[in-house]
Amino acid sequence: MAAKISNLLMTCSSIAVSRAFLSSVPSKFPNSTVFYSNWSKSIVAVKDNPKFQRQSQRMASTVSESVVPVQKEEPSANSSEPLELESSVTTSDAPAVVLEEIPSKSAPAETTQPNTSGSNTGSVDPARPIRLKLIKAAILLSYNGQGYFGMQMQNNGTRTIENDLMKAFHEAGFVSEEGFQKPQSIRFQRAARTDKNVSAARQIISLKVPKHFDPDDVNKHLPDQIRVMDFRRVTHGFDAKIACCARTYMYMIPTFAFVPLEKEVTESYRITPEVLESVRDKLKKYQGTQNFHNFTSRRKPTDPSSKRFIMSFTAGEPFLKDGLEYVVLKVKGQSFMLHQIRKMIGLVVAMLRGYASEETMKNAFTLEKVDIPMAPGLGLMLGEVHYDQYNRKYGQDGIHEPLIWDNVEDKIEQFCQDKIYPEVTRTENEDKSMMNWLSTVPYHTYEARDIDDPKGYGPLGKAHLLVRNARGEGEEDEVENDEEDDSDDNVPKKKHKRN
Repeated sequence: MAAKISNLLMTCSSIAVSRAFLSSVPSKFPNSTVFYSNWSKSIVAVKDNPKFQRQSQRMASTVSESVVPVQKEEPSANSSEPLELESSVTTSDAPAVVLEEIPSKSAPAETTQPNTSGSNTGSVDPARPIRLKLIKAAILLSYNGQGYFGMQMQNNGTRTIENDLMKAFHEAGFVSEEGFQKPQSIRFQRAARTDKNVSAARQIISLKVPKHFDPDDVNKHLPDQIRVMDFRRVTHGFDAKIACCARTYMYMIPTFAFVPLEKEVTESYRITPEVLESVRDKLKKYQGTQNFHNFTSRRKPTDPSSKRFIMSFTAGEPFLKDGLEYVVLKVKGQSFMLHQIRKMIGLVVAMLRGYASEETMKNAFTLEKVDIPMAPGLGLMLGEVHYDQYNRKYGQDGIHEPLIWDNVEDKIEQFCQDKIYPEVTRTENEDKSMMNWLSTVPYHTYEARDIDDPKGYGPLGKAHLLVRNARGEGEEDEVENDEEDDSDDNVPKKKHKRN
């Protein structure tokens, strides 16, 4: 071992390096004092060794010969060839912009380039790109879904909320071309999917944006139907859908839908306190964990995902709007399946109208296939998405704010009054969607039906459909698209990264 160390020391170009190394040995290894003392004496002896001196001179001469200075050739006066640029990073006078993510808990970084020239002019080198630091953000939206084919982005040219939204983000300079073409590259996610023509008072999306993100700049590129209300910086691993612990939907329904069977259905009907209390009692029966396979499409009775937890289902006070009386129903649950809310409301209407009974609702939660009508989509809107667990864990950590939007509550309510509620009342007055749907309620059997008969209509209902088809009216198009389902069933069952 000593021979190997001696050979190693012979190849060193400086005795100081070896002495510095050995001087650290006693501090790291207290029992090596003898080792250090013996080898210190050896180093002194090696310093005067002629063989070591000759080898050091040979190595120094070899290094000096291998270093060849580079001389630039000056272009001749007669040369017509263009000068070669030393850097070809960019051919534009303006610096390129590169989006770069910064960790959630790090201090905000400057977006300007460092000044390495020693001057205080603050000039920017055009050859170096400006890197805009990215943060993960939760962004609050409000939109009127009329005329849109749902929330989720489509690549076939279909008009959706996300298509217009991402286009506005890109035009405002907050999303790069890659992020616009591939939203997954900026970790884009929505809290809940909304169906065709369904609006949202408070929708949340999450994605990476520059730290100077401004909602007003995005709104300049959006139609009046969509508005970005506010945003919050969130943790690096935040996902708007996975972190959402509950969703609240609202359904704005004319009160004449609850007219008792013995009375005539007219738009001038005003609900009585007794009928309103009966509505609230029936809505409460949905609370808790139930098997909702009869309230959706393409779910088997034994499918575990058919069981859903409803936290609350309430009815507000009636109010007048454009000559009709309305009441807003609010349902809060962990997640909802395709058409689930509309069928839950449809069954309650049928019960108030006298076509279904309490026994019908009990059977609907069993493994039998029960025929249940589905209320119109007009009036359904996403009310709020909840992040209670996230707020408890990160809302008070001193870095992130809780996802509570009290500061823009007035703006949201004004948007609903100006853009969402008037569209519901105008469409109802023009199309009579609820009135026309009430005429189909008696054609359902509300009994166990054949699995091969997906509509579940009885003989009278089938005859009614034949008449409508003969007139060319058809029936309401029920697009059964899993992309419109806001449930979490399509979330991969894997261990997610910590926030």
